Amino acid sequence: LWSTFPVGDTSLLRHIPGDEEPNFFPPTGLRHVPDSGSVTLDNGVPVLTLNYGDVQCRVTAQVMEGESAILTYELLSESPEHVEAHVTFLPHLGERLSLSTGDSVELGEASVAWELGADGSLEHGSWRATLPKGTRIVWPVLPHNPYRKDGHAEIDEGRIVAILPLSADSPRAEVTLSVA
Repeated sequence: LWSTFPVGDTSLLRHIPGDEEPNFFPPTGLRHVPDSGSVTLDNGVPVLTLNYGDVQCRVTAQVMEGESAILTYELLSESPEHVEAHVTFLPHLGERLSLSTGDSVELGEASVAWELGADGSLEHGSWRATLPKGTRIVWPVLPHNPYRKDGHAEIDEGRIVAILPLSADSPRAEVTLSVA
């Protein structure tokens, strides 16, 4: 879930606790590493275009006045497979993670999985992210730690991830980030 645009079923790639000989090749049905990509400027706005086979995706980052930025995630081509965009956030353990819905939790070992039924916001530490309807928020998203024989990760290695669904009907998702 740390990949910007996975194409396919993200549940196919999971750390198996205790597995000391993991297979790092992506499973059939999931592409989480792009085949190619490019960075360009469009009227001063950085544009990252990533290609996953025939599926092309783009993210732009427009810095606004003050202390905010708009990230726009787009699916540029049709895809028979599921496509989503991921926005990863660094956590501050012991601080609150809050949704505009009123849901809130102190970040620690407890898992969180929320879905926004309408446009809303996520706040943590000194930042706020305005997110579109249908966004899922997941904590903790732990990596495979290659420096441990069994690959396990500690909670302080985790990330908060906002998962933005993309489709032919809804090929664009916008996230506004601001710092308090």
